[in-house]
Amino acid sequence: MVDVFKSYFSRFIIITCVVLLSACSNLDSVSQAPVDAGISREFQGDHEFVKAAVLASMQSLNIHIKDTRQSEQGYIILFTKGITAMSWGEVGRVVVVDEGGDKNVVRVHSSGRVKAQLFGVKEEQFAVSIFNDVSNILSRNPK
Repeated sequence: MVDVFKSYFSRFIIITCVVLLSACSNLDSVSQAPVDAGISREFQGDHEFVKAAVLASMQSLNIHIKDTRQSEQGYIILFTKGITAMSWGEVGRVVVVDEGGDKNVVRVHSSGRVKAQLFGVKEEQFAVSIFNDVSNILSRNPK
């Protein structure tokens, strides 16, 4: 009876681990998400200045910027947030799109490394922080 219990328990643990690991997010999953994924906000200003404001706003988020690059989709910033006592960490992407003239759209998309995690920084929290800081930086620009 004990051997049967150990066998079922071992299978349960293995299946649980496989399911949890298969539901993980990584930089590839967020970088390959549709460009319009996430939360967006429009900003008025010179595109280069808006890009700089976005990068500056991300400095206070306690994240690691892993990659920045220009693509046909826009200026892409990939980031990670490390593991904490309450979270397995997060991965994310910010895209700054030049819509022409002084119109720019900033899109923030992030996900927990483990889909089932209950705590950690949510996409909305990253977006609100970035958008508020970008607004503050742009408001100080004398144009």
